[in-house]
This record gives sequence, structure tokens and C-alpha cells, in this order.
Amino acid sequence: MRAVLALAHLPTLMLAVVMMFLAAALVWAVLGRHLRLLPSASALLALANLLLGLALVSEALRGLLPHWLSDIGSDLLGVAGFAVLRAAVPVVAERPPAWRLGLLVWPLLPEVRQVALSFGAISLLMLVACAQAWGLLRQELRPLPALGQLFPLLLVTLAVSARFVHALLWPGLTAPLGEDSSFNTLWLWLALLLCLLMNAAMAFLIVLRLVLRIQRLTLHDPLTDALNRRAFAQALERAQAGLRRGRPYALLLLDLDHFKPLNDSLGHAAGDAALCAVAASLRGALRSTDSLGRLGGEEFCVLLSPVEPGSARQVAQRLCERLQALDFRWEGRPWPLSASIGLALARPDEHEAEAVLLRADAAMYAAKQAGRNQVREG
Repeated sequence: MRAVLALAHLPTLMLAVVMMFLAAALVWAVLGRHLRLLPSASALLALANLLLGLALVSEALRGLLPHWLSDIGSDLLGVAGFAVLRAAVPVVAERPPAWRLGLLVWPLLPEVRQVALSFGAISLLMLVACAQAWGLLRQELRPLPALGQLFPLLLVTLAVSARFVHALLWPGLTAPLGEDSSFNTLWLWLALLLCLLMNAAMAFLIVLRLVLRIQRLTLHDPLTDALNRRAFAQALERAQAGLRRGRPYALLLLDLDHFKPLNDSLGHAAGDAALCAVAASLRGALRSTDSLGRLGGEEFCVLLSPVEPGSARQVAQRLCERLQALDFRWEGRPWPLSASIGLALARPDEHEAEAVLLRADAAMYAAKQAGRNQVREG
């Protein structure tokens, strides 16, 4: 270890870390602006790397720059960089950025120039970032793979926490980064590695988000976000397999009433808006185990799985009443919405889901012929 530290020339090592952060900032800027790779998240990551690089530049020029810029300025830039990094984590999941914690620690720094204070704030920011990243990863990955992808961010957190603990326990021995010391040299070597790991971890989160977005587009109707025909057929096959294991299911086939007059009177944009409103209303009344699909046009299908035979009719009637009560307006003009619903309970002797779907379809046409806006069971 001493041989490795002896070979390191501290200014050269600090310059290498600065160049790594600035290069990462440039890469994220290009990815976001020119390749449109989650532009908001890429812009925040570019800014985070830029701020961290400038923080090291300010620290390296201690004695050449004014005190407020080299001392307080480097702390402010460092905390700001990690605050932006922490804010970028929810943006990767296409949620609003989280600035509250960064704004909380910001006023602490100008008062006193202390390494412990600044790195304590940075450690807190990184802990929150890790917790948020863990939540995002666990939505899509099992615990062990999620932990493996989170490991680089955990290493960054441990590195900044080590400097915080060192400054807290041995305040007189914590030299500024620009001063030659074994601890600083070791920490800068670690920072060089962690710059790569930190950006790699964020890149993985972005790639995971893009893969999930593509996967969602292949399985969901782009207009209503309901399952498309292919995805609904897969859900139906899984329900049919569950039926063979004693898990009953039911199908509800819904066809919106008088949808063509809506398109003709208000336009196709109004029709699209009505379909989205109907899908949102149906989705809000279903359980997490149920599935909503759009089979085409104004026709939707609901898979209730598992379901008790007596409750399927109640769910169908509730959905019928829910759509009838929907207050749909287009450019201030109200338009009543309703649906004819066909209900079919899967029978143990039916070996194909297609048979259940055909019964639900026949029941739906019976509901239309009987006057619409009602439930018929097939």
C-alpha cells in the first residue's frame, strides 16, 4: 500500500479525478441533449459531475484563490454536486426531482468551514440517494441483483462517510485535499474509482428504465395504457392455468355505448380522451391481481382473477355504474358514457380460455340488444 501511495503524485492524481468528473459531465450532456437519453436525468447528472469537478479544482487552488472561493466555495460546490446527484435518482424513474434535503443542508455550510460538516451533509445526501435507488431497483429486481446494482453507490457513500468520520474523530489530522498526506492520496485514488462506479450505477438505472419503457410499450396500449391484445392473452392463459389448480376467474367484456356518435359529434380527439377516461376509471376500481385490456376500438376486457362466483356480478355492476357516473366533458361540453358488459365465469370443464371469451362476447351483445348500459351473464 505504501508503495502505491508513494508512486502517486498528489496534484497529478487530483487532476486525474477532476478530468474524470468533467469527462463524465460532458458524456451525460451529450447523451441528454443530442441522443435524448432521459434528458432531464442526464442533465442533472452532467451538472452533478461538473459541480464535483469544480469543487476539486477549487480545493486544489487553495492559496491561489480567495478564501471564500477555495474554502467555503469548495464545500458548497461539493455538497451541491451530491445534492444534484441525489435529486437525479427519482428523475431517472420519471418522477419530480427531490431538492428538499439538499436545500436543508445548504445553509449549514457558509457559517463554518469544517470538513466534518460538509462531508456529513454529503453522507446524508448519499444515504437518501441509496435508499431511493434501492426502492427503484426492488420494483423490478430481486433483492440480490438489486443489491449488486446498488453496490457502487454504497461504495461512494462509504467513501464520503470515511472522510466524515476521519474529520469528526481526528479533526486536527484531516488535511485539505490539496495537501500531501497518505489519507488524501488514498482517498483520491478511491475517488477516481468511485467516479466511474457512481456514473456506471446511474447509467444502469437509466438503461433499466429505458428497457422497462420499451417493454411497457410492447405490452400496453399506447393510448389508454391498458394491456394490449397480446399481453391480455398472456394474462388470460395464466388465469386458465390457475383455473386448473382451483383458482376461478371471470371475464368482463365491455363495449362503450354510442361511441361512434361521440366521434362524429366531438371529433376523434374527444373519442381518444373518452377512452383514456374510461380506462382510468376502470383501472381505479380493480385490484392489483386483476387485469384490464383494450381489445380494439371502444372494446375493453377485464380479467378478475381469482374471483368468487358471487362477487363477479357485483364487480361488473359496479363498473357499469361507475362509467355511467363518469363526468366526461370535452371543451366544456358534457357527454354521457356507459357500457354494455358481458360477464362469463370460467367453468372447470372449459379447457381453453377462448371458450370463456366467446361466452363473454355473446353476453355483451345480449346486453346491447336488451337496451345497453347493463350487465348480462353468459
